[in-house]
Amino acid sequence: MTHRHCFEALDRTFQDLRNCPKCFGGLTMVFGGDFQQILPVIPGGSHAEIVNACLEKSYLWDTMEILKLEENMRLRHSPEDAPFSEWLLDIGHGRGIDVDGKVQIPQHMIIYNEDELIHNIYGDIASLGLTPPPNYFLDRAILAPRNVDVRETNAKILEKMPGNEITYHSADSLESDEQYNRHDDIPDDVLHALQPPSLPPSELKMKIGCPLMLL
Repeated sequence: MTHRHCFEALDRTFQDLRNCPKCFGGLTMVFGGDFQQILPVIPGGSHAEIVNACLEKSYLWDTMEILKLEENMRLRHSPEDAPFSEWLLDIGHGRGIDVDGKVQIPQHMIIYNEDELIHNIYGDIASLGLTPPPNYFLDRAILAPRNVDVRETNAKILEKMPGNEITYHSADSLESDEQYNRHDDIPDDVLHALQPPSLPPSELKMKIGCPLMLL
């Protein structure tokens, strides 16, 4: 996903630091990525601008040795997923896309009701007791593009888990601006209502046995 200018700047920096005209100052660099996944993000950019930002369009590309991963390691443990893997590869190669650039998702992959989706993924969670096996959550996940959808889905799944729900609140406080001698009392509910995207929610609900992800 990184813009090619970042790699080129790194190349020139190492050349200067090592006083060596070779690529990256003669150091061996290892890059990893897949052009069939996410390309560099150019806000408001055209298709040509996005393609031009890729590492493949850099003067460094011709000096690189390409090593490809040929075997899908995930299919070793779940060979039944082979049709889905092949479908993803077809999408990456531009196959299965109509003239409008839209991907036709197979009908068996589509669920129109969120409760049905949760039931298909976590349907037996209520019968596992207070502490589900660790592998239970490793093999199950629901992804969503927006944080608000994640919070709503997590709340529904947590409600289905057995046990008593425990709510923890953050210890928020407002720092006074001594320059203007302000000491306004801001109610806690106002602070808790603020949900900036870079901070965790002020209210955390948990049950014994539910997984927590610490970043």
